[in-house]
Amino acid sequence: PPPFSGGDMMGRDDTLRRNDRANRRRSTADLPPPGPPPEEPPPRPPSPVEDYYEEETPPWAPEQYIERVKAIYAYEKVRHDELSFEEDALIFVTRKNADGWYEGVVEPGITGVFPGNYVECEADTSGV
Repeated sequence: PPPFSGGDMMGRDDTLRRNDRANRRRSTADLPPPGPPPEEPPPRPPSPVEDYYEEETPPWAPEQYIERVKAIYAYEKVRHDELSFEEDALIFVTRKNADGWYEGVVEPGITGVFPGNYVECEADTSGV
């Protein structure tokens, strides 16, 4: 190999930085939804808060949404624009993307994208 030259490394560093920035700009649309977890955790006891919302729309629900869903698996966000939630969480879907990712609201001010295969439709009570 040729002897070390600072100029060559500077060019490589710039290229690496550009590639890193380009990779960070990739949206979740470029990624397939993750598969469900391999094992189901033991069932949790019901929460009084969840029981309250089973029959009523919570005050933090968006005015318009596509459907109300319930998480069948917990999901921990990987990217800043994703949504984390626990199993049995109530989520209001505001958009369904063709790639299998949904956008929604899980609590007041907590919005993001999440894999659609982690939830199931709770009831036909859309706010649209």
